Amino acid sequence: MDKKEKLKYGVLWTIITGLTIGTAINFYSMYYKLKEQKENNNKIVVHTILEEQIKNTNPKDLRYSQLEKELRMNNSNSKDLYELASKGNEEIFRKYKTILKKADLYFIRKMVYHPIQARTLIKTYEKRNGVNKKSGKVVGNGFYSYETIHNKKIKMTCTEAAIIAAATLKDDGYRPLLLFINQKQPKGLNEKELKKWKQNNYDHVVFLYKQNDKYGSICGNIILENKFSNIETLAREVAEISQITYGSHHVIDLDETGIDWLNHKKFPNIWSILEPKTQKKLENYK
Repeated sequence: MDKKEKLKYGVLWTIITGLTIGTAINFYSMYYKLKEQKENNNKIVVHTILEEQIKNTNPKDLRYSQLEKELRMNNSNSKDLYELASKGNEEIFRKYKTILKKADLYFIRKMVYHPIQARTLIKTYEKRNGVNKKSGKVVGNGFYSYETIHNKKIKMTCTEAAIIAAATLKDDGYRPLLLFINQKQPKGLNEKELKKWKQNNYDHVVFLYKQNDKYGSICGNIILENKFSNIETLAREVAEISQITYGSHHVIDLDETGIDWLNHKKFPNIWSILEPKTQKKLENYK
């Protein structure tokens, strides 16, 4: 083989090798692009709801006198009813527990039309399903749909309580809003200390509603009547009642997540799946 032919085959070999390597690179590039695209399609982008975007709830059902009768109270004002709902009533719990055994989810959702009923239902679920506790603290399960909470008897945390309230009040005109209250992290901790702190300190989530230009909330440990002029004041009150140090808060709308939070099976942990795309400054909520 003369020098000319060697050069010819050398060039040809270089071209073939280059094409092979290029094809391989393109293949892997395409593979990882498709993989990234699939992962991005599975991600749920949730935007923070600003306070000015929240309108007053106009309940479709105003059977307030019937609710008073159901709670075994006559001529009562709203404060008394909220106090009863917060403390609980064994007779009402027994009635609701019977309903949970026999009724389907459609009936249960139609039965509940007021925040007080939602709160009472949450406490009934806690008695039926149990509360998920670890070392005396309520520990998050992740994010379950209302149907899964009901059918699988998922142990209750603040997440399940907020989902139940949102699910049962949604068809009565209440927007399915969740208020996340994040604990204030101490400064000066190293990575190990911060990890330990996060293991022993939990954030909180409640169902948020607005009526008559005032905010209220429903969760597992208390129901707060709509008497707060802004969300931050309410968030700080919830944090104090829940014995956590208020750091920040944000609001999301479950219907804007693009997931079937009423009927679907378990989702990933709620704190990651419902993290807002951009953390807004507190000034945006005032």
